[in-house]
This record gives sequence, C-alpha cells and structure tokens, in this order.
Amino acid sequence: MPSSDPAAHFLRASSPAALRRETKRYDVVVAGGGMSGVGAAITAARHGAKVALLQDRPVLGGNGSKEVRVWLQGASGGANALWFRESGLMEELLLENQFRNQDGNAEAWDTVLLDLVLAQKNLDLHLNTVLMDAQVSGGRIENVTALTLASERLTTFEAPYFIDCTGDGTLGYLAGAPYMTGRESKAEFGESLAPPERRTYTLGGSILFLAKDAGRETAFHPPSFAHTFTEKDFRWGRNPIGEFDRIHGGFWWIEWGGTLDTIHDNEAIKFELLKIAYGIFAYLKNDPQHREKYKNYALEWVGTIPGKRESRRFVGDHILTEQDVVGRAEFPDGVAFGGWNLDDHAPKGFFDDDHPPATHTNIPGVYNIPLRSLYSKEIPNLLFAGRNVSATHVALTSVRVMLTCAQMGEAAGAAAAQCVKEKRTPRELAADAEALTRLRERLLRDDHYIVNARRADPADLALATTAKASASSQLPGVGNEQTDRAWPLDNDRLVLFPAAAGALPYVEALLTVATDTTLGWQLHKADGRGLYIPAATLAEGSLQVKAGGTQWVRVPVAAKLEAGDWCMLELKKNPAVQWHASNKRLVGLKSGVARGEMRGKNWSNEHSRFNFTRGEQNACVRLPQDAQTYGPGNAINGWPRPFKAPNLWISRETNFAEPEWLQVDLGKAAKIRELQFVFDADLDRHLTNTWVRAPHAIEPDLVKDYDVEARVGGQWTKVAEVRGNHQRRRVHAFDEPLQADAVRLVVRATNGTPRAQVYEVRVYA
Repeated sequence: MPSSDPAAHFLRASSPAALRRETKRYDVVVAGGGMSGVGAAITAARHGAKVALLQDRPVLGGNGSKEVRVWLQGASGGANALWFRESGLMEELLLENQFRNQDGNAEAWDTVLLDLVLAQKNLDLHLNTVLMDAQVSGGRIENVTALTLASERLTTFEAPYFIDCTGDGTLGYLAGAPYMTGRESKAEFGESLAPPERRTYTLGGSILFLAKDAGRETAFHPPSFAHTFTEKDFRWGRNPIGEFDRIHGGFWWIEWGGTLDTIHDNEAIKFELLKIAYGIFAYLKNDPQHREKYKNYALEWVGTIPGKRESRRFVGDHILTEQDVVGRAEFPDGVAFGGWNLDDHAPKGFFDDDHPPATHTNIPGVYNIPLRSLYSKEIPNLLFAGRNVSATHVALTSVRVMLTCAQMGEAAGAAAAQCVKEKRTPRELAADAEALTRLRERLLRDDHYIVNARRADPADLALATTAKASASSQLPGVGNEQTDRAWPLDNDRLVLFPAAAGALPYVEALLTVATDTTLGWQLHKADGRGLYIPAATLAEGSLQVKAGGTQWVRVPVAAKLEAGDWCMLELKKNPAVQWHASNKRLVGLKSGVARGEMRGKNWSNEHSRFNFTRGEQNACVRLPQDAQTYGPGNAINGWPRPFKAPNLWISRETNFAEPEWLQVDLGKAAKIRELQFVFDADLDRHLTNTWVRAPHAIEPDLVKDYDVEARVGGQWTKVAEVRGNHQRRRVHAFDEPLQADAVRLVVRATNGTPRAQVYEVRVYA
C-alpha cells in the first residue's frame, strides 16, 4: 500500500529537473549507519549478499560517531560477567581501533569505521541519505526511497529484504510495522521493574562535551541561551567535578527529553541539552569555587545532536522481557548476546529531583537474544536490530547499549544473507531447526558469540573424530606464584578457578600470617550454566595457621568434582591474614572481594556476595597439576572463549628462543582450502573507541609472529607467515588447496605475554 506520510507528497511534487532520480537493486538494504547498521551491513556482505547501507548522517557510528561520541559499551557493564567481550566483528573493529588509535581520538575512530565499510566488497555506502518513503505490496516492503541531500539525488532502493537499524525505526514506521513506545505496566508482562501503570516516558537523550588544557589561562563567555548553575543545581549523582577531572567532559547524565516525544520533539530536546552543557562548562570555568582550578581549560567540542536512548520498539514474534534477561532464557534461536545491567534512567533526566540519574539492577550473567526478536511480526521481509529491537522497556535498558546492538546487527545481517540464499523469510528460518543450525554455525565461524553454543560445524575437519591436537609444551596447571602486593583479609575474598574432573584434595594460597589464628574457608561451585557466582557450597571448614610471615597454606578441600564449571575458594575475613596477589594474568583465574569494599555501579549485587576485580589482579594460588586445563585439545573442543573452563591451549612460559607450536593431525589427507586461528586477546578487559587512552596499542596476550605449516606427503611445508599480528581471529585461505594430513601453528613471538595462547583452530576443505 502507498505511504500516506507527508514525505511522499514532497517526492511527488518535486520536478524531475530538481532532483536526479535513479533506481538501485540489492539483495539487502540496511537503513541506519550506527553500530547495529554497520554490523548488519558488513556481515550480510561478507556472507555473500549485495548490500546497500543508507545513513542519514555524514558519518558512521550513530551514537558512537564523532558527532555524538558516546563510548561503546556492551556486556562489560554486567557485574557478574567475566571474559565478557563481544568477539567477532566488533572485536576486529575495536582491536583495529586500538592499534591505530591508542589515544581514543574521535576523528581517528571515524576513519577506522569508514575504512572497514569502504573496504568491504558487495557493500555500497550511501551517506547523507534520508529515508523518505516505503512502498509495501502484499504485506512486503518492495522498495524504499531516500534523498541524498547535498547531491540532490532521489534513489529508490529495491530489495527482497530490509533491515531497520535506524534506532527510531524509521523504515519500519514508514512501512506500517507495529511498534511499542513508553513503559509497559507491570501487568502487561509481569516484570518486577515495570511501573504499576503504563507510562509514556522513555529514556532521554544526552549531549556530551569535551574540554582540554590549553596551557594558559582562558576565558569562557557562555552563549546567552545557556543555563546558569550553582552547586545546589547539581542533584543527586550529578556533581560534575569528579567526572570532569577524570575525562574532561563526557557527562552522560546531561540527559533530558524522556517525558517528551524523543522523535518529534528532537530539536527541542537538543536545544535544552545544549543549554545544560554550556551551563555546566560555564559553572566549571566561572564559579568562584572552581575557576582557579579550571582556568586553563578551553571548550574543545560540543555534540551537535542528542545521543538518543529510546523511541520506537518494534513487535517481533518474541518480545524480550526482564524475565528473559535476568533468567538467562534458553532460546533455541539465540543469535546474539547481551550482558549490560538493567540500566533505567530518571524520566526527567538532569532536572529530576526524585531519582538518581540511573538505577542499575544487576543480572546474573550474559544472556542470549533470539532471532524472533529481530524481525517484524507482520512484515515478513523486515528485520531490525539495535534499540528498535522487539523488547519491553525494561529489557531495553540492558540491550540498548551499542556493542549489544551491534551483536544484534551482525545476527540480522547473517540471517538476511541466509534468507537471500535459501529464498525464505526470517520467520521460516527461525522455525526450521536445520536452517537455524546453519545460521548459528556461520555466526560462530565468524567468532560471533552465542552463550552456551558449542561449535559443531560439519565442514570443520578439526572437529572430526579422527582429528587430534598436540603441542610443543603446555602450562602444567592452574597457579599463580608471583607476588606484587598483599590484600588484607578485611573482607571475605575468593578466587575462581576451573574445575577439573575428579578429586581435588587441596588448594594452596600464599598468605602472610601475623599471629596464630583460625582461618575459615569454603569451596563453592557455580550453577552449571557458566556463571561466575557461587551457587552451591561443596566443602567448608577452618584450619589453624601459624604465624611466620609469608607462607603457602594448604586448604584441605577434599572435594570430588565433575568437569565443566567453575569453582571458587573463599577465605573468610581475618585481620591477622593477608592474601598475596600479583599482576600476572592467567585465563581461568579471577579474584573477588565481598561487596562493601568496592564502590560504584556494582555496589549492590543481589546475585552474589562478591564483586570480581578487573584487570591484572589475581590472588596467588596453586592447584594440583592437571594436563587438560591448558592442553592442546582445547583448541579443537568447540569453545573459543572461557565458558565453564578456560578452553585454550597455553604453552609453557618461554622467551621464544625456540618457537612453540600447536598441531592438528587430521587422521587422513584432505584438500585444505582455509585455516582459521583464534588467539587470546584478554577478553576480560574492556575495549572502547574514544575518550580514554588504551593501556596497550596491541593486547599483550595476542600472538604476534607466527608461521603456518602443512604436512604434505610426509613433509612439513610453510604455507603462510605473519609478523606483527594485532587481531584475535586470523583466516588463511588458499587459492590452490593443500593436500595435507596435518597443520601446524608455529608461534615465534607474542605481543608481551611469555606464553603462546590459542583458543581455536579450524580447518576447512
């Protein structure tokens, strides 16, 4: 049916001489060039579809662009998520950005995004291109028309499939797709965090600003429209001093518009946010309490459009709810994951006297998002991804962050490309178990993460029953003996470690004991679903510890363990004891402290008594040696990241005077056309795009220099050589297939870590 939108009248009234008109045909049209749109377009193109990416702004990135500059977030915001990072395309992008742009410069980030899109074959980028109309026939979208402003081009884009990644749901709205707005009532979906009655309020938008030290005294004369603030105006949780001192700007809580229509009132919201932003900087510069401290700071940049958090949410075959997120629902069609806490914001934003700027409700771990939440219930060829996902308001407070949106975009792009190949609708794909398996396996091959999804690609020769892995060496087991500091046991502390099957007679901890004392302990196990929080106590007791300075204390846990989930040793609060710790990273070890010591957004954690320390801080422990924990077989076990176990091969500690190698014997010769390696890039450290300087240009755990060898006719031959690697996933394709019965990765150097660490080897004929 023709659109009744006023834009259509504009199009019909425009004379042919005024606008250049053309029609373009694609397999998939992606509307919206934010992180979800970039993820959708690149993935669909990499999967073989011919793709158009339409973006109404002059730059890519959406809220993460240089225009808005919101830093990318995802599962890193979950208090109970470890080794959380979004792998696949977003990992590739952020590692590349860190390599090129260690200082987090927004202009450099823009070029990284643009470079990735422009370099992708099968993908045409259309910037400054605004959707004007959508034509629907027989319930399906036939085409969309868009105006490229400065070029005066009016283009009709035809395709069998469309993906709406506009955030506001503009394409689906023009096509008549059903959607939701506001906050659903508690009765509608049974959500504990929903209001008693339906509300029209949404999350608001923000405008950020950035200042720099000019090296000399500068004056700031605010525009006449700016608000004038005094200290009393900065309500609960909105004092700018600490945040400005940390990053010289930012202020995500410069938020407003949640009580208005965030689409149609967008310009009014923008000007109010500008009034607040300029007013805050004027306060810093000119208030008598602060002007001396900030006299050298000059305003460098102010956002020009609001970073919007919520508007329309489409209705799919499944509406994601609070229960799905908190309960970590098991979806057979899970295709993307999230992990950010449920993060609701004050409806009145900056001027809300009754609420803090944000309220975080912790979730117990990462969760999956189903394909059924990524396509329209009524328009069979419309998919969507991003904050217009099929979700309630409460669920949206978690899934709306950009890296999660990008994960949904990648999944929608992969689904659309598969629909093109198989000539089916997204609903038909979601209902077909075999088709779903193909989709999920293809995403996993891209190093895309789906919670509790183990690779089982029948085309991967490394998964064949005849395939065996071996290595030059391996780390003998879990342990951390190097010490840089000592933590007082002024709170209960624990250390998480992988549980090997069989008897665990003891765990040793490196302690300093001031006086003879009784030390209480407990051994916990996780819930069997990959969580990193105590779910059951396996053993507990106390032991007498003698004074005597630093010593290894053996805790006799005497437990019988089953393989496949994490264990945690807890030592109870004791003022006479210190637990030694170090900066030595080891995948599988992670330390936690009973909440009360660590403050911030993870202060309240109803799912666990503990908050895990981030970064390079690990308690010093020793466990009995176990040949499987870091053995070479992990590289072909189907898990390319920690889930219930470390799941990677780690070599002995070495200076690489002699290279370390990892070998996969196939059992018989095959024509090998492609090899894929997944290295360790420290998935427990948050990578971001802008605002802060990264501690490393390249992650130290990554393999840096390596050779690839194949055994052909009984002789080893080097078939590829890489020097200076800075990526987690590397693919080697061969124009002429290799007739080989084994392959070998020869590691000659890492980017700093004295061990070779590899998650995955894939072999394709």
